[in-house]
Amino acid sequence: MTSRPFPLSGASRIQRLACGLLSAVMLVTAPPLHAQALRSPFAIPAAPKGQKKAGEGRDRCEAPPAPIRTLATTSMYDPSDPTHSKKDPKANARYQAAIQPVRDYAKDVTKFANNYVRSGAQKTAFAECTLDWLATWAQAGGLTDLRTPQAIFNMGQLVGGFAMAYLQVRDNPYLDPAKKQVVEQWMQNIALQMRDSVRADEVRGKNSSRANHRYWSGYGVGMVGVAVGNRNLLEWGLNSARIGLSEIQPDGTLPRELRRASRSRDYHIFSVAPLVMLAEVGLTNGVNLYAEQGGSLHRLVKRILDSNKDASYFERLTGYKQQPYPDSDDGIPSSRLGWLEPYAARFPSEESKAILRAKRPVSSTALGGNMTLLYTGKDD
Repeated sequence: MTSRPFPLSGASRIQRLACGLLSAVMLVTAPPLHAQALRSPFAIPAAPKGQKKAGEGRDRCEAPPAPIRTLATTSMYDPSDPTHSKKDPKANARYQAAIQPVRDYAKDVTKFANNYVRSGAQKTAFAECTLDWLATWAQAGGLTDLRTPQAIFNMGQLVGGFAMAYLQVRDNPYLDPAKKQVVEQWMQNIALQMRDSVRADEVRGKNSSRANHRYWSGYGVGMVGVAVGNRNLLEWGLNSARIGLSEIQPDGTLPRELRRASRSRDYHIFSVAPLVMLAEVGLTNGVNLYAEQGGSLHRLVKRILDSNKDASYFERLTGYKQQPYPDSDDGIPSSRLGWLEPYAARFPSEESKAILRAKRPVSSTALGGNMTLLYTGKDD
């Protein structure tokens, strides 16, 4: 996790120095926190009742792992494969070794936040654990040294998940305001770094600026915007979703994800999650992405639900047999259906009800943890 980047040419060193100076200016001139009141895409728990006792429940909160400041992940796929659908064993092993400690940390942060929601917002200790873990990494500059494009891609899910966890506990009145300020500034700084990196990719015309990576970056930036009250960040996230909505074809497919050959169906599912969540947070803040582009998001959802147990449509379009799900022998695994809870709550159908009934509880650390809990108030 602390390896140095690849050797830089003189020009590259100058570019990195310029980017560093730009980032410093960006952080100093970052918009003020809580400039505008923005609404969460789910109901935030009400304030706890009664007077909190000093130290109450603190024994439930173990110490967080040592903060990881540098993230330098690289692709898990065979670089000679233009479809980016064949994993290279050694590259995949390197990727998993680098990302797993961060994912474990994010999962535990989300677990504390979910436990707080599960308690009906009455067990402040869980809210404090959530904040303490986030503040520990924030104070150490965790995940602020992003050295590779893949690291930027990873941060959409990671910082989006942090923002969603934070939103679950943010309004507890017993939380330390100073720690909240540190966490919010940290998340905003990461979001600004991500946004500027994606903007640079747009200028270069990179595919990632219009494919699934863009939607996830938009989700991460947008959710941070909601968490810290920065409308500009939310709007950038919503505009990222609009790029995805404009890509959806009449049959509900995404051409850039069809290029993923045997993983095409999987990447459609990967793409729909941030798009639905951005549509949800947009709608709670007065922007109806569901209605844009002729309701294209509904077409994407339908195509995915139709492929739950039958991938033949994607196989006909791509000419490749689709990869089976490694963690499910009965359709889309529950870990990839977190987005369906808010979608089905807003647009109920017999099909979505049946899928969720068989898969609940559905959870995704990137989306806020136990989505069944967040959107139905139940664990199953």
